[in-house]
Amino acid sequence: MGTLQLPLSVLLCILSGLSIDSLNPETNRKAGRYNNQILFSGLGYLEKCRTIKDAGFLLKINTVVHMLNQNEVLSHFIGQAKPERWKIFKILPVLGQNSDDISGLEITDAEFQHFLDINKDLPQGIAIVPENNDAMTGSYLMIDPAGRLFDNTKGVYTYGEPILKAGINSALKGIYQDYGKFIERKGLYV
Repeated sequence: MGTLQLPLSVLLCILSGLSIDSLNPETNRKAGRYNNQILFSGLGYLEKCRTIKDAGFLLKINTVVHMLNQNEVLSHFIGQAKPERWKIFKILPVLGQNSDDISGLEITDAEFQHFLDINKDLPQGIAIVPENNDAMTGSYLMIDPAGRLFDNTKGVYTYGEPILKAGINSALKGIYQDYGKFIERKGLYV
């Protein structure tokens, strides 16, 4: 096996994701989606989207749907932002990571579907990629700040050895990643 090499188009896609769960700063604050300094409104997010696109990057917007934003219509904003892809996730509890923080924010599959239904009208060319909890589990190759690959297939994060210590091939063997699920959830961006 050779070393993992990512084409520039994949790197650009990784670098151009923006998380926007709500256009309401108070909703974002209540959901813990701020850093004590920045609470964007719709106009602030739109400016960030334009900056990304003006720099020549493809734009992907990620939205996590939870109890506080499940009735929010974001489709008009998404139409203005014009991302190539809008990924919509159902909030995913991970034991020991966010399970205490998201208490009261979890939603049912029907509530997730409701959000998808009220946000389905978008201009042509914007791909909506919804991901329920099953689609997310095991289909991502995740790296933490310490350089360790990890997965979430057991409902908790399972960490491998740091890539720089173990090498990429050994690090990949220490985690589970379902390539079929990756393809099924449209993980290939370009």
